[in-house]
Amino acid sequence: MSDYTPSEFEKEFQKNFELIKPQIDEQLNIASEAMRKAVTLSEEYGIPFYGYISQAGQYYIPVSVNDKFSNIDRDFLAQLAEIDSYELGDAGGWQHSQLCY
Repeated sequence: MSDYTPSEFEKEFQKNFELIKPQIDEQLNIASEAMRKAVTLSEEYGIPFYGYISQAGQYYIPVSVNDKFSNIDRDFLAQLAEIDSYELGDAGGWQHSQLCY
């Protein structure tokens, strides 16, 4: 083990970390479950959505949208879903920005 001795400030931080981190994890688990439910609904009904709870702010385009609504006007769908129409070109899950590549 290291000979490092934490400062009083670091000890206080560690105490808060150990107290609060489980609460943060719990909230993230709740949010993750809610996002999974949103994706399930999106796929079931073919409805795209914008994942505004994500820092990355990504669109979810259901794979099922092409099967369910192959003849729907893409501009109409984009306007209704409040997403950019070019995002509908590659239906198939989470759409990543060019920054991710």
